Amino acid sequence: MNSQDVYLQMTFPNGSVSFSEHTVYDKQKFVDSRVKYFSTRDKPEDNATISVVTRQDYQRGTGKRVF
Repeated sequence: MNSQDVYLQMTFPNGSVSFSEHTVYDKQKFVDSRVKYFSTRDKPEDNATISVVTRQDYQRGTGKRVF
């Protein structure tokens, strides 16, 4: 089984944005689980909209270089 990198952008109700990078085996299953987790939090302000972004978007958002 081959792993793949996935880059996520989380946008919270207050307008803040967070990026994360993950190495996963099943990209769709991972993204689905993150969407479920961040849409069912106890406090509404902890919920987030999850978007899959490109490596270039991740680099622009974080200022990090990904090799």
